Amino acid sequence: MRQFPYIPKDGAAMEQGEYWDIIQGGRYGFGVCLGRWHRGGILAGILRLTKSSPLIEPTDMILIHQTGYMDLKSIKYCGGQVRGMIDIDVKALVKAGLKITNRTLSFSEPRGIVLKAMKSHKANPPPPPGVPAEAVKPA
Repeated sequence: MRQFPYIPKDGAAMEQGEYWDIIQGGRYGFGVCLGRWHRGGILAGILRLTKSSPLIEPTDMILIHQTGYMDLKSIKYCGGQVRGMIDIDVKALVKAGLKITNRTLSFSEPRGIVLKAMKSHKANPPPPPGVPAEAVKPA
């Protein structure tokens, strides 16, 4: 079993659902591995979730704000480490309307996406309890 936290050295070593923290403005944003990339990187989903703690709890709402292909160096560059694993079904998310982009994110871009997600979260709060997360579309 994998020991968390760790800093990945190769995309082949990462598993779908592993998440890392992205430090932005004294808060933690999060990225999640949605799959591996042929160049040793990963397909990343940057979450809309931001917290004062670097760990995702089972009660946290998981909404993907943006996707993109990412070099693993970006995790360390943005101040993070892989912190754990969440249960995520990429096929179900795509079926529910998640758009997977073929764009490559720059090293610092996850921080900017987290900042946009923080602003979007204020403008578009998560759905009330009982409303499926798929009903809320990222801004």
